[in-house]
Amino acid sequence: MSKLSTWAGEIEARRAAVLGLTTWGLSATELLAAYAAGVRDFSEADLTGADLHWANLTRANLRGADLTETKLSWATLTGASLTEAKLMKTDLNWANLTRADLRGTDLTRAKLRWATLTGALF
Repeated sequence: MSKLSTWAGEIEARRAAVLGLTTWGLSATELLAAYAAGVRDFSEADLTGADLHWANLTRANLRGADLTETKLSWATLTGASLTEAKLMKTDLNWANLTRADLRGTDLTRAKLRWATLTGALF
């Protein structure tokens, strides 16, 4: 079993163990490793303050996730679901949010300078 498969399995097990809770903690390293292994469901994850600049999170499910003060500058979030996510004070400068679902998302004081929002849902 590869290291990435092991990471993905651990992330899926942690997520399953906390279903029903409000959020579940996840580090930037864990998220990126799980994403690289094929995991796309990070709904309700707590990624407060994580450094995810330049991350490719195309089509990731971040529904209800807490991304407060997260660094997502230059990140690719094309087609990602960010419905009802918390993006307060999040750095989204130069991020690609093409066709992202941002309905119900809290963008209070988020930085969106030069972000691409083509086709995004609000």
